[in-house]
Amino acid sequence: AKMESRAKEFWKPEWKIKDEFTQRTNEKIDQNETMNSTDTVILEGREFAVHPGVFSPSIFIGSKFLCNKLCEFLPDSGTFLEIGSGCGCVAVLVAQNRPRLRIFAVDISQSALENTLENLKRHRLTDRVKVTQSDVMDAFVDAGEVEKFDCVFWNYPFHHTDKSIGQLTMTERAIRDPNYACLHKLFDQASQLVSPGGKVLIGFSIKMGIVEALVAIARHYGWQTQEKANGLDFEGEKTSMAIFECVRFNDA
Repeated sequence: AKMESRAKEFWKPEWKIKDEFTQRTNEKIDQNETMNSTDTVILEGREFAVHPGVFSPSIFIGSKFLCNKLCEFLPDSGTFLEIGSGCGCVAVLVAQNRPRLRIFAVDISQSALENTLENLKRHRLTDRVKVTQSDVMDAFVDAGEVEKFDCVFWNYPFHHTDKSIGQLTMTERAIRDPNYACLHKLFDQASQLVSPGGKVLIGFSIKMGIVEALVAIARHYGWQTQEKANGLDFEGEKTSMAIFECVRFNDA
Protein backbone atom coordinates (compact mmCIF):
# COMPACT_ATOMS: atom_id res chain seq x y z
CA ALA A 1 0.00 0.00 0.00
CA LYS A 2 2.90 2.35 0.75
CA MET A 3 4.35 1.78 -2.73
CA GLU A 4 0.92 2.27 -4.31
CA SER A 5 0.49 5.67 -2.65
CA ARG A 6 4.06 6.66 -3.54
CA ALA A 7 3.40 5.69 -7.18
CA LYS A 8 0.15 7.66 -7.25
CA GLU A 9 1.92 10.81 -5.99
CA PHE A 10 4.72 10.34 -8.55
CA TRP A 11 2.36 9.78 -11.51
CA LYS A 12 1.94 12.70 -13.94
CA PRO A 13 -1.44 13.65 -15.48
CA GLU A 14 0.10 13.73 -18.99
CA TRP A 15 1.06 10.04 -18.73
CA LYS A 16 -1.95 8.57 -20.52
CA ILE A 17 -2.65 5.47 -22.60
CA LYS A 18 -4.80 5.92 -25.72
CA ASP A 19 -8.37 4.60 -25.44
CA GLU A 20 -7.86 2.33 -28.47
CA PHE A 21 -4.97 0.59 -26.69
CA THR A 22 -7.04 0.17 -23.51
CA GLN A 23 -9.85 -1.36 -25.56
CA ARG A 24 -7.46 -3.72 -27.33
CA THR A 25 -5.99 -4.77 -23.99
CA ASN A 26 -9.46 -5.41 -22.53
CA GLU A 27 -10.21 -7.72 -25.46
CA LYS A 28 -6.98 -9.67 -24.98
CA ILE A 29 -7.56 -10.01 -21.23
CA ASP A 30 -11.08 -11.32 -21.91
CA GLN A 31 -9.64 -13.77 -24.45
CA ASN A 32 -7.04 -14.98 -21.92
CA GLU A 33 -9.57 -15.24 -19.07
CA THR A 34 -12.01 -17.31 -21.16
CA MET A 35 -9.36 -19.97 -22.01
CA ASN A 36 -10.85 -23.10 -20.45
CA SER A 37 -8.40 -25.77 -21.56
CA THR A 38 -4.62 -26.14 -21.76
CA ASP A 39 -3.18 -24.55 -24.90
CA THR A 40 0.06 -25.49 -26.68
CA VAL A 41 2.36 -22.78 -28.04
CA ILE A 42 5.53 -23.09 -30.10
CA LEU A 43 8.28 -20.60 -29.23
CA GLU A 44 11.78 -20.77 -30.73
CA GLY A 45 10.96 -24.25 -32.03
CA ARG A 46 10.01 -25.57 -28.59
CA GLU A 47 6.61 -26.67 -27.34
CA PHE A 48 5.05 -25.24 -24.18
CA ALA A 49 1.80 -26.01 -22.37
CA VAL A 50 -0.16 -22.93 -21.23
CA HIS A 51 -2.79 -23.53 -18.55
CA PRO A 52 -6.09 -21.65 -18.24
CA GLY A 53 -5.65 -18.51 -16.15
CA VAL A 54 -1.96 -18.15 -17.06
CA PHE A 55 -0.62 -15.34 -19.28
CA SER A 56 -0.59 -16.82 -22.80
CA PRO A 57 2.16 -16.00 -25.35
CA SER A 58 -0.26 -16.96 -28.14
CA ILE A 59 -2.53 -14.03 -27.15
CA PHE A 60 0.17 -11.55 -26.13
CA ILE A 61 2.51 -11.85 -29.12
CA GLY A 62 5.24 -9.60 -27.67
CA SER A 63 6.37 -12.72 -25.79
CA LYS A 64 7.54 -14.25 -29.09
CA PHE A 65 9.87 -11.31 -29.70
CA LEU A 66 11.22 -11.47 -26.12
CA CYS A 67 11.89 -15.22 -26.40
CA ASN A 68 13.75 -14.60 -29.66
CA LYS A 69 15.87 -11.65 -28.48
CA LEU A 70 16.36 -11.79 -24.73
CA CYS A 71 19.37 -14.12 -24.58
CA GLU A 72 21.45 -11.64 -26.60
CA PHE A 73 21.47 -9.34 -23.55
CA LEU A 74 22.13 -11.91 -20.82
CA PRO A 75 25.46 -12.60 -19.11
CA ASP A 76 27.09 -16.01 -19.74
CA SER A 77 27.42 -16.79 -16.04
CA GLY A 78 26.31 -15.52 -12.64
CA THR A 79 22.75 -15.35 -11.31
CA PHE A 80 19.60 -14.58 -13.30
CA LEU A 81 16.10 -13.88 -11.97
CA GLU A 82 12.93 -13.81 -14.03
CA ILE A 83 9.99 -12.00 -12.44
CA GLY A 84 6.56 -13.15 -13.66
CA SER A 85 7.55 -16.50 -15.14
CA GLY A 86 4.03 -17.28 -16.42
CA CYS A 87 4.10 -20.55 -18.37
CA GLY A 88 7.89 -20.80 -17.98
CA CYS A 89 8.91 -20.26 -21.60
CA VAL A 90 11.62 -17.68 -20.81
CA ALA A 91 13.04 -19.77 -17.96
CA VAL A 92 13.31 -22.80 -20.28
CA LEU A 93 14.94 -20.85 -23.11
CA VAL A 94 17.42 -19.11 -20.79
CA ALA A 95 18.35 -22.43 -19.13
CA GLN A 96 18.97 -24.01 -22.54
CA ASN A 97 20.93 -21.05 -23.94
CA ARG A 98 22.96 -20.12 -20.85
CA PRO A 99 24.15 -23.37 -19.23
CA ARG A 100 26.44 -21.56 -16.75
CA LEU A 101 23.77 -19.23 -15.32
CA ARG A 102 22.16 -19.94 -11.95
CA ILE A 103 18.49 -19.28 -12.69
CA PHE A 104 15.59 -18.27 -10.45
CA ALA A 105 11.98 -17.80 -11.61
CA VAL A 106 9.20 -16.19 -9.56
CA ASP A 107 5.53 -15.43 -10.03
CA ILE A 108 2.82 -14.15 -7.73
CA SER A 109 0.36 -16.69 -9.19
CA GLN A 110 0.40 -20.27 -7.91
CA SER A 111 -1.16 -21.43 -11.23
CA ALA A 112 1.69 -19.80 -13.14
CA LEU A 113 4.31 -21.45 -10.91
CA GLU A 114 2.75 -24.87 -11.49
CA ASN A 115 2.73 -24.15 -15.24
CA THR A 116 6.41 -23.06 -15.13
CA LEU A 117 7.35 -26.28 -13.31
CA GLU A 118 5.42 -28.41 -15.82
CA ASN A 119 7.30 -26.90 -18.77
CA LEU A 120 10.66 -27.17 -16.99
CA LYS A 121 9.88 -30.85 -16.42
CA ARG A 122 8.84 -31.30 -20.07
CA HIS A 123 12.22 -29.92 -21.18
CA ARG A 124 14.15 -31.78 -18.42
CA LEU A 125 15.34 -28.59 -16.74
CA THR A 126 13.88 -28.80 -13.23
CA ASP A 127 17.39 -29.01 -11.75
CA ARG A 128 18.45 -25.79 -13.51
CA VAL A 129 15.77 -23.36 -12.30
CA LYS A 130 14.67 -22.60 -8.74
CA VAL A 131 10.98 -21.66 -8.78
CA THR A 132 9.52 -19.55 -5.94
CA GLN A 133 6.27 -17.69 -5.26
CA SER A 134 6.96 -13.97 -4.93
CA ASP A 135 5.42 -10.55 -5.53
CA VAL A 136 8.23 -8.87 -7.50
CA MET A 137 11.31 -9.67 -5.34
CA ASP A 138 9.62 -9.89 -1.91
CA ALA A 139 10.72 -13.51 -1.38
CA PHE A 140 14.38 -12.46 -1.56
CA VAL A 141 14.02 -9.24 0.43
CA ASP A 142 12.37 -11.27 3.22
CA ALA A 143 14.98 -14.05 3.12
CA GLY A 144 17.55 -14.12 5.92
CA GLU A 145 20.45 -14.68 3.53
CA VAL A 146 20.03 -12.16 0.72
CA GLU A 147 20.57 -13.51 -2.81
CA LYS A 148 22.21 -11.08 -5.24
CA PHE A 149 21.37 -11.16 -8.95
CA ASP A 150 23.62 -10.22 -11.85
CA CYS A 151 20.62 -9.85 -14.14
CA VAL A 152 16.88 -9.49 -13.50
CA PHE A 153 14.29 -9.74 -16.28
CA TRP A 154 10.60 -8.87 -16.21
CA ASN A 155 8.10 -8.89 -19.07
CA TYR A 156 6.47 -6.01 -17.23
CA PRO A 157 2.67 -5.29 -17.08
CA PHE A 158 3.02 -1.91 -18.79
CA HIS A 159 -0.68 -0.94 -19.05
CA HIS A 160 -1.53 1.79 -16.56
CA THR A 161 -4.97 1.54 -14.96
CA ASP A 162 -6.95 3.63 -12.48
CA LYS A 163 -8.01 0.49 -10.59
CA SER A 164 -6.11 -0.41 -7.43
CA ILE A 165 -3.94 -3.55 -7.39
CA GLY A 166 -6.49 -5.21 -5.07
CA GLN A 167 -9.21 -4.79 -7.72
CA LEU A 168 -7.28 -6.63 -10.44
CA THR A 169 -7.74 -10.29 -11.37
CA MET A 170 -4.58 -12.42 -11.57
CA THR A 171 -4.69 -12.21 -15.40
CA GLU A 172 -5.00 -8.42 -15.23
CA ARG A 173 -1.97 -8.26 -12.92
CA ALA A 174 0.11 -9.80 -15.72
CA ILE A 175 -0.96 -6.90 -17.99
CA ARG A 176 -1.76 -3.90 -15.78
CA ASP A 177 -0.03 -1.96 -13.04
CA PRO A 178 -1.78 1.05 -11.44
CA ASN A 179 0.50 4.12 -11.68
CA TYR A 180 3.36 1.65 -12.30
CA ALA A 181 3.51 0.91 -8.56
CA CYS A 182 5.24 -2.43 -9.17
CA LEU A 183 7.92 -0.65 -11.20
CA HIS A 184 8.67 1.51 -8.12
CA LYS A 185 8.88 -1.69 -6.10
CA LEU A 186 11.15 -3.32 -8.69
CA PHE A 187 13.76 -0.54 -8.73
CA ASP A 188 13.58 -0.05 -4.97
CA GLN A 189 14.30 -3.78 -4.46
CA ALA A 190 16.81 -3.98 -7.32
CA SER A 191 18.95 -1.37 -5.58
CA GLN A 192 19.36 -3.91 -2.77
CA LEU A 193 19.31 -7.20 -4.70
CA VAL A 194 21.14 -6.56 -7.99
CA SER A 195 24.92 -7.06 -7.82
CA PRO A 196 27.25 -4.09 -8.40
CA GLY A 197 27.62 -3.83 -12.18
CA GLY A 198 24.45 -5.91 -12.66
CA LYS A 199 21.42 -4.96 -14.73
CA VAL A 200 17.65 -5.07 -15.00
CA LEU A 201 16.08 -5.98 -18.36
CA ILE A 202 12.46 -4.98 -18.93
CA GLY A 203 10.05 -6.11 -21.64
CA PHE A 204 7.94 -3.02 -22.33
CA SER A 205 5.76 -1.80 -25.21
CA ILE A 206 6.99 1.44 -26.80
CA LYS A 207 3.45 2.17 -28.04
CA MET A 208 1.09 0.77 -25.42
CA GLY A 209 3.24 1.51 -22.39
CA ILE A 210 4.42 4.94 -21.21
CA VAL A 211 8.17 4.99 -21.79
CA GLU A 212 8.61 8.42 -20.14
CA ALA A 213 7.17 6.98 -16.92
CA LEU A 214 9.51 3.96 -17.05
CA VAL A 215 12.55 6.21 -17.53
CA ALA A 216 11.47 8.68 -14.81
CA ILE A 217 10.74 5.97 -12.22
CA ALA A 218 14.03 4.19 -12.91
CA ARG A 219 15.91 7.51 -12.60
CA HIS A 220 14.17 8.25 -9.30
CA TYR A 221 15.83 5.13 -7.82
CA GLY A 222 19.22 5.77 -9.42
CA TRP A 223 18.88 3.66 -12.59
CA GLN A 224 19.62 4.70 -16.18
CA THR A 225 17.44 3.23 -18.96
CA GLN A 226 18.34 2.44 -22.57
CA GLU A 227 16.25 0.75 -25.26
CA LYS A 228 18.31 -2.16 -26.64
CA ALA A 229 15.94 -3.76 -29.17
CA ASN A 230 12.33 -3.61 -30.36
CA GLY A 231 10.02 -5.79 -32.42
CA LEU A 232 8.86 -3.25 -35.00
CA ASP A 233 10.85 -5.11 -37.69
CA PHE A 234 10.69 -8.54 -36.05
CA GLU A 235 10.62 -11.31 -38.64
CA GLY A 236 7.97 -13.18 -36.65
CA GLU A 237 4.87 -11.07 -35.91
CA LYS A 238 5.71 -7.38 -35.73
CA THR A 239 5.20 -5.96 -32.25
CA SER A 240 5.82 -2.75 -30.32
CA MET A 241 7.47 -4.80 -27.55
CA ALA A 242 10.99 -3.65 -26.69
CA ILE A 243 13.78 -4.66 -24.34
CA PHE A 244 15.06 -1.90 -22.05
CA GLU A 245 18.32 -2.29 -20.15
CA CYS A 246 18.63 -0.49 -16.82
CA VAL A 247 21.93 -0.01 -14.99
CA ARG A 248 22.81 2.08 -11.95
CA PHE A 249 24.05 5.57 -12.86
CA ASN A 250 27.31 4.92 -11.03
CA ASP A 251 27.88 1.74 -13.12
CA ALA A 252 27.13 3.39 -16.48
